[in-house]
Amino acid sequence: RCPVGARTPTATGAEAADVYHVQHGSPAGTYQIDPVHSRVQFWVGHLGVSEVPGRFDKVSGSFTVDAKHPRGREVLHRLADASDVLLTNMGPGAAERAGLGYDELSGRNGRLIYCNLSGYGTDGPYKDAKAYDLMLQGEAGILATTGYPGMPAKVGIPISDIAAGSHAALAISLALYQRERTGRGTRV
Repeated sequence: RCPVGARTPTATGAEAADVYHVQHGSPAGTYQIDPVHSRVQFWVGHLGVSEVPGRFDKVSGSFTVDAKHPRGREVLHRLADASDVLLTNMGPGAAERAGLGYDELSGRNGRLIYCNLSGYGTDGPYKDAKAYDLMLQGEAGILATTGYPGMPAKVGIPISDIAAGSHAALAISLALYQRERTGRGTRV
């Protein structure tokens, strides 16, 4: 979700620092969640450095920060203090546990646009559930429209992730426009 949402602004020349959890040994490189190590990785710049993020973002380097460590949290807070937008797709409650929730960061930077993509939103019966593209394709009935009779197949691209990222990019753009009029950031 995040790489697609971050891709739109960077394609127009915006600089980006995207937050990702790292899972060691993942075929998707630095795009998966690592609940054990709670590491956060940033990509900033203009050239791809990883198979998955490189396809979507303009990036040139990376570094890893342990969001559970006080010094790591301070690095993340300083980045958020100087940022226009924070886009994350951490699991339910993970941003708050890491000290990266909207209330904390907007209190430090009142102009921050904060976007946390989640599969099911922030309220309702599934708000605490994690979501993955394939699972959402099944729940939405998309799997029933692909494949062969009795043998559903996933769509060839991560359609749920792409849709979520595209909608996030639009919402962030509108929030930036609103901020120009009001002087205040918001959560989208």
